[in-house]
Amino acid sequence: MPAGVRMLKSQGLKKAFFCEIFLLGRGFCAKPGIENEKICHSFLLRKSNIIALFAFNKVIKARKNTPYPFFYLPLQTNFKKRHKTSSSDMSSLLSVIIVNYKMDDLTSSFVKNELVKVAIPHKTVIVNNAATPESNAALCKSLNATLITDIEAETDAEKDVFVISSDENLGFARGNNLGAEFSRRAFDPYYILFTNNDIQIPDNNVVGKMLQKLHVTPEAGVIGPKVLGPDGVEQSPCCYHSCWEREVVKHWSAYFLSKRKQVERFHMDYAQKATEGFHYFVLGCFFIVRASDFYRCDMFDPNTFLYAEEKILAERMKTIDKKAYYLPSVNVIHAHGMTTGRYSKKRAILKWQNVSNLYYYRNYCHTTRSVIFMASLTNYLVRLKIGLGHIFSSPKTA
Repeated sequence: MPAGVRMLKSQGLKKAFFCEIFLLGRGFCAKPGIENEKICHSFLLRKSNIIALFAFNKVIKARKNTPYPFFYLPLQTNFKKRHKTSSSDMSSLLSVIIVNYKMDDLTSSFVKNELVKVAIPHKTVIVNNAATPESNAALCKSLNATLITDIEAETDAEKDVFVISSDENLGFARGNNLGAEFSRRAFDPYYILFTNNDIQIPDNNVVGKMLQKLHVTPEAGVIGPKVLGPDGVEQSPCCYHSCWEREVVKHWSAYFLSKRKQVERFHMDYAQKATEGFHYFVLGCFFIVRASDFYRCDMFDPNTFLYAEEKILAERMKTIDKKAYYLPSVNVIHAHGMTTGRYSKKRAILKWQNVSNLYYYRNYCHTTRSVIFMASLTNYLVRLKIGLGHIFSSPKTA
């Protein structure tokens, strides 16, 4: 008796057990191997037999010789039906997009040491911002990657890693859009994972569990895990703040509110208290979208360079009735600001944040001109203070 059948029987799952006996009688799964399991699962999907599907997934999970996670088979079957492709093309189920800016060693290390933990077959697309011939060559050599200089040119989709060379520093939104557009032209993925190169993936099930949840949650357009900083503090998900609250009151409150009052007033511990479910947005350092939803909502807004992309994507997803879903049962570790902290001064970062945030509030939240003006003035004074060396009194810390 096969191990899966013994397990089902021992668990008292009588209906599932008899369904499995039926399948064995029909000749399915009589031999070990992935192809028989694919055929069996396809048969069950056509018959819409939920109990039998449950039994089959139990059997697959019990088998140690299969390289696919047990939930991957329904995704795979649906993907094959949608794309009418063979099993050899299954690696285009997921596209992983990374934007690189002068961090070739970090990006190479991330692909070699962290992305190998992604058990789902995938393609890796690296957008090399402000690329040089030396940088392109180093990435391609280190990762055995294919260099792309024109995304409209014909590409060998059988390769696993691609480096897109961009002479211009496109920033986050346009860089990821370029990677997504290349992915659509080259291999048309079902899902897209957007990730920074400063992420640590603790185990092999992170992406798999996120895909499983996204697959069974049609209202979700974006899904993100628990994001921990190196200090263990949660960074995601995030709630909505008005422009007046976030860009004006929050800055000045440091001079008349204690730290505890600031946390309460501006929900600064929102991520620590968040539970699984829908939230305004999840952090952009590591999240997955359905490719069809991402293309349908017109991708990231190309008018931002850095910051506010996740909020804008949340608003764009609303136009197609999709929301952001937070899955805290899996987590990644994010070394926040590796690139911006290394190549940008604090004043410049604040300026980018302000420009992007005000663009978001002006165009997506329809904030009034007077509030936008006050937010701009506040940010200017904050940057002036940093530049002149703390000419104002220190904020309260008690």
